[in-house]
Amino acid sequence: MPGIMPGSRQVSRHPEDWYFSSFGKVFWMCVALLMASFWQGTHVLANGGDGPFYYLNLIMISLTIILEVAVCFSLIHDGTSCMESREDALKAVRLYRIIEFMIYIIMILNISITSAMASS
Repeated sequence: MPGIMPGSRQVSRHPEDWYFSSFGKVFWMCVALLMASFWQGTHVLANGGDGPFYYLNLIMISLTIILEVAVCFSLIHDGTSCMESREDALKAVRLYRIIEFMIYIIMILNISITSAMASS
């Protein structure tokens, strides 16, 4: 582009540019959280039902797996949706913000599960 110096950093003001650059990072974070939930589930099931937080852990692990699958499908739907106008791009960014919020909730649940597993 004319007027841009080599090596300079160009900052885009369009939300869709930011969205597409961070989409893959969030998707792989979802995959990592899903793998952590499966590991926690196998650990809880292997230790048996004699701990004080056994059923609470199973419920929270099931909830995080359901949320993670919903987040992954939302990301896939959001990534494949056709963005023909700026309004479509803004809708995609809004959905992406909701997905990010759900990921934070999943992370908090995973931390709670891990602390409950350590105390039992």
